[in-house]
Amino acid sequence: MDRIAEAHNMELAAKIGLALPAVYCDPENGVLVTRAQEEEDLAPTAFVEELGTKLAALHGSKLTFQGVLDPDRVLAAQIRSPGSIDDVTAKVPELSNVLRFVQRSIDPLNTDILVPSHGDVSPGNCLSSSGSLLFIDWEFSAMAHPLWDIVYAALEMNFTPPQEQAFLTAYRNGTSLIASWTERDLLFMKVRCDVISALWALENPRNLCDFASRRCARALRHIDQLS
Repeated sequence: MDRIAEAHNMELAAKIGLALPAVYCDPENGVLVTRAQEEEDLAPTAFVEELGTKLAALHGSKLTFQGVLDPDRVLAAQIRSPGSIDDVTAKVPELSNVLRFVQRSIDPLNTDILVPSHGDVSPGNCLSSSGSLLFIDWEFSAMAHPLWDIVYAALEMNFTPPQEQAFLTAYRNGTSLIASWTERDLLFMKVRCDVISALWALENPRNLCDFASRRCARALRHIDQLS
């Protein structure tokens, strides 16, 4: 975890109104203090659209974040990690089929397309306040392919198909980055995201097998859609 990069990236995001500015920051000791912010729940439809709008604003901002998040490298490192793949697939057998598909069927991402990215757009990292949305916890922020944030957000928020379409429409209205991507591109990234999450869960000291199994099951549904 690069706390110096996190502090740098969060400071840039705060300048364009997408993060809380730091009141005190000591990245070397992992200390960050922001002002208190009262949370107000947005209506579901408003939240979905605001999330798409704010991600488009971040990705289209032309900010230069420190660090690079490459999902393909993350996955390769997970597969090479000291824990045996045989051990984790024994715990979640369906993981074998997902990994086989990823290794045989998914082409590497185009790393020429990198934008400033939050890296972990999940419910706990989105703060609704004053009718708007801020992102918190920038520890995984980096330059990344736009589809990482987009797809990871849609999966972690567990959007319904209509909600996902509303989210993507709001994103498209804010930036042209997504214009050339197809439904298959989105599905391939969904498989990547879920297998990375599944492996993370199995590497976790709590050994979150149920979580990993759910992620693999969802990845297999996406693979079926790609057939």
